[in-house]
Amino acid sequence: METYFEHLINATYQAYQDILIKKHGNIYPLRSAVVKFGGFQLSYNWHGRTRLGKEEIGNLTIYTKEIHLNILFAYCLAGLKSDIPNFTDHFGFRKLINTIAHELAHCLMANYKLNFGQKHDERHQELTQDIEAFLWTLYEVKELERLQGLK
Repeated sequence: METYFEHLINATYQAYQDILIKKHGNIYPLRSAVVKFGGFQLSYNWHGRTRLGKEEIGNLTIYTKEIHLNILFAYCLAGLKSDIPNFTDHFGFRKLINTIAHELAHCLMANYKLNFGQKHDERHQELTQDIEAFLWTLYEVKELERLQGLK
């Protein structure tokens, strides 16, 4: 399952990065080649998390981006039940796609400026909505949605 999400995250990151390059030009000095999927982790206060990093090796600077998703998404995908009120509203498939879009927006915005305390401003909201709409067009998302029996 983690390989699926690693692929989905990177395919979307690369495709949407290309869309932004066509729109604004190749002006991304902090661009990463890949976004690592850090896996599913248990948390009671976040749906997803993006870690932005910078490593220096001699004169070379490497920018890293890593997305983590709450393990409760995996539980919900597996059809497991929870005592959490409105569990499927908080961790269902639609919220999962929104969370991936939200975290990818952080990664794409970090291509311009590596901001470790980035606020959720209007640009972030718009980019999240655009990426979410893009995600819903992908075969991988449609197939997983079909497997979830949402249609």
